[in-house]
Amino acid sequence: MPLQTLNKPTEFLTDRDLDAIITGELSYRPVPDLEVDEHAKPVWQVLFLLTADKKQQFGLAINDEIHLGRGIDENDLIDLTPYSAEKMGVSRRHVALRPTES
Repeated sequence: MPLQTLNKPTEFLTDRDLDAIITGELSYRPVPDLEVDEHAKPVWQVLFLLTADKKQQFGLAINDEIHLGRGIDENDLIDLTPYSAEKMGVSRRHVALRPTES
């Protein structure tokens, strides 16, 4: 769950976000496409554990090429700035992930 979600007042959280916070379960955000036919192309579910703190983890359901880096959270760029990315040496377009069948 993104850190921004955890910092929202509870009245602005969705039921899904609240449930994830209470149960500790992680949901996977589809990127870059919000909806995708899982039979049409591969989808990777990737869990990012950034620290031992559960608030610093998130999941992505990657359904096409994306980039991890710093900057504005664009359609294909996952912004790691809230996770001290600059301090850790993460570049603006640090790494590309492209799901494949294998």
